[in-house]
Amino acid sequence: MEKIRLAEHQQLILPKSIIELAGLQAHDLLEVSYKDGNIILRPLRASPLPPPANDVMAFAGSCSGAWGNNAREIARTLQQDHTSWER
Repeated sequence: MEKIRLAEHQQLILPKSIIELAGLQAHDLLEVSYKDGNIILRPLRASPLPPPANDVMAFAGSCSGAWGNNAREIARTLQQDHTSWER
């Protein structure tokens, strides 16, 4: 049995071995309860939290097709933009 310490601001750090055994990941939600002198943590598997708003991968693919749908169209669009720039 592993031991953990309650840190400032009521924070607990679970041992890596427990995290791995439970299959937990960052941002997973846990249900906590107290019964008969025991603190019980249960993973909630319903729906994961959305990625943080500042996570750049949340925008992946959002501009798909903006400059064209294939390499030739993209090259043509970029060339047109390039020639339109004032020098």
